[in-house]
Amino acid sequence: MIRGFQGGKTAWARDFNNGTMLVVNPEGSSYVLSPKIPARILFVAPDSSILYDSTNQRRLQGRGPELITVRLTINVTFDLNGEDPEVARTLLMRMIDSAIKVGPPAHETDAAITSHEFESISVLAADLQSTTETDFSQLLEL
Repeated sequence: MIRGFQGGKTAWARDFNNGTMLVVNPEGSSYVLSPKIPARILFVAPDSSILYDSTNQRRLQGRGPELITVRLTINVTFDLNGEDPEVARTLLMRMIDSAIKVGPPAHETDAAITSHEFESISVLAADLQSTTETDFSQLLEL
């Protein structure tokens, strides 16, 4: 059966107990296929995660992987609202882990994350002065 999707996209679709198989053109936008260009086949889990994408398989068969490591330093300031500082660390790690597992939006890139790890993480207390306090120490030096 032909199924329509957001943005006017269409696909040949067949539902199974563990997900749905979609067959589309190489761009992933239409069920109209070309006899000259291989179709794109996707298996999508019930939670909408992609279990298989034939585009990635064809790319991998054509050449060896070009692996790189990207190291990212990020500083995030939390208002703890009475929570323990470890809550902030755990929450941030979970958020980043979830975002990495989701990956980039479909059709944005062919690059794929093969693994990730947290190299180091530390919790630092912010050195913030209350706006109601006045620092007179600089006046003493005059």
